[in-house]
Amino acid sequence: PFGKEEAADKKNNFVSQLTTRTIGLSLFHCLARKERAALADSFDVPSSTHTRRSSVSSLVVWMVMIVFVSLCALLPFAPCLRYTEWYIDELFAVVRNPDAQGRTNILEVLRHDFWGNDMFASGSWTHKSFRPVVTLSFALESLLFSSLPSLGLSSLDPRGFRAVSLMVHLCNSLGVLVVLCDPLCMGLPPLWAAFGAAL
Repeated sequence: PFGKEEAADKKNNFVSQLTTRTIGLSLFHCLARKERAALADSFDVPSSTHTRRSSVSSLVVWMVMIVFVSLCALLPFAPCLRYTEWYIDELFAVVRNPDAQGRTNILEVLRHDFWGNDMFASGSWTHKSFRPVVTLSFALESLLFSSLPSLGLSSLDPRGFRAVSLMVHLCNSLGVLVVLCDPLCMGLPPLWAAFGAAL
């Protein structure tokens, strides 16, 4: 058994070594990144042809990734745009919910759950699924469809709501692609970024 001073010295020594190794690994990682960037810069040919060619190939890669992610985001859900019936939760969340039909003022919407039930009234049943942004977006869509008959949709036609949801899903997927590719965020290679965003 060690004395108290020896144990404290060993503990301090261990913490010091661990800190040194952590700092060393962090520095190594930063230096490795800088060396990779410097190495990539050293291969750059300062000719306009090379720059034009690399920007065109970069554009092609981006276009392929955008098309791939868009197809993966849209194709599985596209069939729902053909159906004119409401299904289960949609019926209660949109059709039978005055909040989602734009018939309730905003302050009341902030007191209601996703289904339009008051979350604070005594004796009122609610499971407190509070999603006011979704409910207000449904109300906006409902007002849009009823005020623009040229779209061929009404506030009781589910296809318009589903189309908007599909576009929001697509924008989210493309946003994830940008985050995964951005060197300041994830900096993944294009193939991995495209697969990640497609998920």
